[in-house]
Amino acid sequence: MKIPFRLLSVLIVLWLLARAFFFIRSEPLFDWEIWEAHKLFDYGFMERGGALIDVQYMTGRLPNPKDFNFVHHPLPIVWFDTLLYGIGGPSLPKIVNMLLKLAGFVAALRMLAALFSTRTVALLGGLLALLPASIIWDSSTNCIGVGSMVLPFGFYWIVKSRTSEHLARRLPFYLSASVFIFGQISWMSLSAVPALMVATASASIRWSFRGVLEEMRRNYIWKKVILAAVLTATLFFSLMFAYMSNVAENIHYILDQSGVAQPQSKAKLLLWAFLRASITDGIALCTLGAAGMWIAVKSRSREPLISAAIAYCITFVGIACVLTRFYFVESTPY
Repeated sequence: MKIPFRLLSVLIVLWLLARAFFFIRSEPLFDWEIWEAHKLFDYGFMERGGALIDVQYMTGRLPNPKDFNFVHHPLPIVWFDTLLYGIGGPSLPKIVNMLLKLAGFVAALRMLAALFSTRTVALLGGLLALLPASIIWDSSTNCIGVGSMVLPFGFYWIVKSRTSEHLARRLPFYLSASVFIFGQISWMSLSAVPALMVATASASIRWSFRGVLEEMRRNYIWKKVILAAVLTATLFFSLMFAYMSNVAENIHYILDQSGVAQPQSKAKLLLWAFLRASITDGIALCTLGAAGMWIAVKSRSREPLISAAIAYCITFVGIACVLTRFYFVESTPY
């Protein structure tokens, strides 16, 4: 079922109005990606070889900036924002990134329209448009927020492939390309890979270790998606090690994100992360999501996208259990 044009227009207007104040009142150079682009022009892109500088050293100019390279996020997205910065100044990256997130919102609405009634789409679309975390971060160039668009785009293409023979043939390419491209925007986008695999699993799959291995051997989409994930992760780690100035310090940073060196227990950090998710994502949407998953499990829903959404939630929580401090400190993953 297609979403009515009038409803789609109203939800898009609501999405834009909810973010207008933050977009107008926010200073572009306060966004980390835009400030990094500014520093690349300050030092010289070619002179720095495209390397980013650690956030603590982004003011002024250092005689040895290569000793303070920042390598914990994919570089290509910042290079893209740097290109936009050079073309249209600091506001252009904000506009382009916001439009990409709007496209992700529309893709999510079209995907929902294929699964639910118009009234349900209107309710969920309104909640998504007024999602507190998105209202704050959609008006910025935040790379984790942009990278998260892999899921609505991926789900939308899966839904469209059911009614389009041409898209069904191209689906492996679209999904694998999305995983690779969005993986160069944020490493968090790789958390969508299990969900995309669940959504494209064959109806006869047996959800056991051996059954999953058998599916990997015969499912062409899985092969392409896994290959794209491996390639984008390889490129990320290759650039990380190429630009890394202090290996020991970066290993310590990664371990620190897990919370192993924190005075608070992992359980307490996870509790606070859960509370933050409830607040930033909105109590209404979290409650509906939890109720929906419970109903889907109890009714043994056979809709692959619903199973995929549950798989993503499990993956998200699993990553939180590993990178506990990251989820506790950062507000962008939500």
